[in-house]
Amino acid sequence: MTEFSEARQLPRSFAFRDGGGGGPVRVAAIDDDASGDLADAGDAANGALLLRVRVFEVLAESPYCAWPGGKALAAYCVAARADIAGRDVLELGCGVGLPGLTCARLGARRVHLTDLPHPALLAAVKEAAAANGVADRVDVRGHRWGDAEGLPEGGADVVLAADVFFSSVDHEDVLASAVAALRPGGRFLVAYENRVATREIHYLIAKWRLSARHLPLESFLSYDDDEDDDGDDEEDAEAYASLALFEIVPEALEAPP
Repeated sequence: MTEFSEARQLPRSFAFRDGGGGGPVRVAAIDDDASGDLADAGDAANGALLLRVRVFEVLAESPYCAWPGGKALAAYCVAARADIAGRDVLELGCGVGLPGLTCARLGARRVHLTDLPHPALLAAVKEAAAANGVADRVDVRGHRWGDAEGLPEGGADVVLAADVFFSSVDHEDVLASAVAALRPGGRFLVAYENRVATREIHYLIAKWRLSARHLPLESFLSYDDDEDDDGDDEEDAEAYASLALFEIVPEALEAPP
């Protein structure tokens, strides 16, 4: 279990710029001293939207930070922002909450950010919601995958999960939470980095009577290493090469027999 007894917070901001003309979204980490203005701004050259989202990374024995899967999923939400605005969104295993907070800033009606019930981690996510000016529409709560406790009453239109299919012992519990929370007609969006063969999730798709549609990264994400100040360019590029985004849809909103 992650040790939070001496956890520290590190503010980081990410810029999402619409490529214009329906092009892929560019995402870059930018300098952040936790005192700057998070107001959106237009690109004077091409009028593209620039959305800035601040998170607070938790530095502990096992750090919580913005991983490539979270950046990619947040970028997809920016690209598909018309499908996010006005919707109820749930993020499972939110970590620092980058995808969910991005949805809140894009106009989601309500965003539920969930992760393990560690006070230091949840406090960091709540602080980030306040820093982004969306605390009134963001609910932060503890939730253990597979349990009903912590899931939003009434469910969600969009369920997000970035890099949560890490340990194979948790895979079915993640799916159980997603299926329990997803409203009929809703969308379950998964950013999945295939690290080793034993963590494959494809066999679970059939078992849980799910269908999965692959969303090619190049159709919505342009990794802008010229703007990135976080020093992780090469690591992110390698991760993106093995990263996939899926829209998973249950054929029946119930657990398998």
